[in-house]
Amino acid sequence: MTSVDSKRRWMCAALAAGGAMSAMPSLAKLNFAREGFSWDSIFEHLGREQRSLLLDPSREIQILYSQITRDVEGRVKLHHHAFHHAPKRWFFPASTIKLPLALLACEEVARVDGNLESAILLRQAPETGIWDESEPLSESLRRSLRRTFTVSDNIPYNRFYELLGADKIHARLKALGYPNTRAISRLGSRDVNANLKTGSAQIIDADGKPLAGFGPRIAKKRSFPFGRALKGDGFAGDDGVVVAGPHDFSFGNFMPLADLHQMLLAFVFPEAVHESQRWKIPFAWREDILREMGRYPRESDDPVYTSPEYYDAYAKYFVLGGSMANAPEGYRAYGKIGEAYGYLSDSSYLVDKSTDSECFLSAVIHCNPDGIYNDDKYDYEETGLPFLAALGKSVLAFESSRNK
Repeated sequence: MTSVDSKRRWMCAALAAGGAMSAMPSLAKLNFAREGFSWDSIFEHLGREQRSLLLDPSREIQILYSQITRDVEGRVKLHHHAFHHAPKRWFFPASTIKLPLALLACEEVARVDGNLESAILLRQAPETGIWDESEPLSESLRRSLRRTFTVSDNIPYNRFYELLGADKIHARLKALGYPNTRAISRLGSRDVNANLKTGSAQIIDADGKPLAGFGPRIAKKRSFPFGRALKGDGFAGDDGVVVAGPHDFSFGNFMPLADLHQMLLAFVFPEAVHESQRWKIPFAWREDILREMGRYPRESDDPVYTSPEYYDAYAKYFVLGGSMANAPEGYRAYGKIGEAYGYLSDSSYLVDKSTDSECFLSAVIHCNPDGIYNDDKYDYEETGLPFLAALGKSVLAFESSRNK
């Protein structure tokens, strides 16, 4: 595994020494349209097919882009831009919802004086949702983070959800400035009432000593914060039968793209946000967590992810798309992707050492042309992945031109 890029290491050292970064107001209150910025500078690098998608409302494309400018002393200034930002429009966050749950689990383990080798121990498997019979009830935080970010495994999310419980999740998210994010469902479960219940859990240290215990909990019922989330022309049940008409996604997970964008930014550059919006995660953990965020499957020794099933683009869509080839030398994406119900998304801190470029990029595209959900008939490979790959390349090409 290669180390986190040298610029990132310098930044960590600067912060540890008390280096200052420019203050940034909450993204939720920012006007993303910066004077003098034109998206044409980025979109001109896209192919004709990708540019046509930008004009198609059925694709529900949203893009958030944060430029990073460093002064001669290395201090960072951030400039934010948005394309078709729609914070109240429902879209399925899919696996991107794992980002806040992973960071909240880190906060909880840190709160009880644990570390990345501490384990989350469940007293029983979750009542609903994805959980393999062979899955152990105990797993270290480090291993869970690796599974989450390297291959977007669903089980660690359900472990984090069981540990935290929905009430604690939403209280903390609200305090951080994300009152509209909803993590109200286990992955693989559409049982609204069962998702309110979480069982007993413990945090134990590497030697098995209990650090904290949590009893069974029942959370209050929450839903989409902007009314009902009715989408599509039909929904295919698990038996394949399609129920015609819009499906109600109101009790599924939801996260505005701006929330996702800021959650990641606040982790990578904590000094760039207000103190109240910083994750309470020890500074000493940050480079290890970033390493897990940016790791390619071939670089993991526990678990071992073998090719060709697992490839560099398996959980990293910007620049790489659906390519089976190794990532370009010097390119890293630190963030989280999502793919479900026809929505394809990525939110990442992009670093290209070959051109000395870095930025934050978040985007979502709808890949469900027939309007039927849960039928697995989505055009991810044909449309969504090529679009996100091209967008990532275009943004980095623009960043490279800024550096010249």
